[in-house]
Amino acid sequence: MGPITDQPGILPRLYLNCDEREENHLPPRRNTAPPTLLVPQRHHGMQGAVPLLVVQGEKDPIHPMNGGKVTLLWFSYRGRVLSAFDTAQTFAKRLGVTSTLQQIHLDPRRSGDPTPADGFLWPGAPSPVVALYKIEGGGHVVPQPVFRYPRILGHTTTAVDMPKLMIEMFHISSK
Repeated sequence: MGPITDQPGILPRLYLNCDEREENHLPPRRNTAPPTLLVPQRHHGMQGAVPLLVVQGEKDPIHPMNGGKVTLLWFSYRGRVLSAFDTAQTFAKRLGVTSTLQQIHLDPRRSGDPTPADGFLWPGAPSPVVALYKIEGGGHVVPQPVFRYPRILGHTTTAVDMPKLMIEMFHISSK
């Protein structure tokens, strides 16, 4: 596997799963993927591409939506990242997606919720291969209509139900 981006010194906002970290000669991480990038673990013997789902809050206090410096709550510098869109586009390109990008707009489901969302979908069959959901005014949270995260992490939108989207996109069943 070659480099993930063509820009030296700048990585996409990703936390690779263990198999991919070993392939890229990266040390293991102590924790799992943050809400900004959701990639299911590969199963041994699984062939082909794994879908990618990226969600990014416009006012995320940790990962900047338009790329740049990553900090933990404004203090601890963690490096530089590509923008959320460039990250999704980079993975779509690496996965060989040639279909036309589809865009959708999602309004909040609850009145008074100031966080609509825009979806950018790189289609595949039967569901997108790569999807990015940009949450206007959203924070560093998992978007869904039920639970509210601490305010220090920013707004949680009701426009996107990320657990439901994960089940649909990754074809997760309860069987």
